[in-house]
Amino acid sequence: MNSKMLSFLMVFALLMVGFAGPAYAAAPDTEVEIDGTIKALYLAEDGTGWIKVDGMKVVIDQDTDIDGMLVVGAEVEIKGDLLKLLATDIEVRDDPEDLEVRNHGDEAEVRGTITMLHLAEGYKFIKVDGIKVLIGEDTDIDGMLAEGAGVRVEGDILKLLARDIEVENHSVLPMPEET
Repeated sequence: MNSKMLSFLMVFALLMVGFAGPAYAAAPDTEVEIDGTIKALYLAEDGTGWIKVDGMKVVIDQDTDIDGMLVVGAEVEIKGDLLKLLATDIEVRDDPEDLEVRNHGDEAEVRGTITMLHLAEGYKFIKVDGIKVLIGEDTDIDGMLAEGAGVRVEGDILKLLARDIEVENHSVLPMPEET
């Protein structure tokens, strides 16, 4: 192989890496962990559905790894991505921050940028870097909400997409007998 061809291939490879890099960039960390008791559930034949854990709706998709049997009354530990939050406190900040999620049981704190506003009477919400934040009548808002503004939101987790569910209490139902 001549030096011109080798040089061309090296430059081409570097360009491809440069263009491919953003496609493989890590998604913002929206992971939360919750522990609780299954209060209700719906599972379709394809394995998708939802469970309610102490008032929170947990969405189950085909990629959710479930360890144990999901039944009402079972204690579970869930890891997943935050989808919806009921805000108790919103603080508008001067400088937008990269998305950051911290959770404390069934409550979470989200810092990020408002990407959407819906402030019509009856159903108010904002989206903070893709996370839907419901605004109730009791939500304390400090500052002016606007698209592109940085915010810190505290609230109750309402919905998350489960990535991993581990049933902690296998004694809810007797284990099936082997035949």
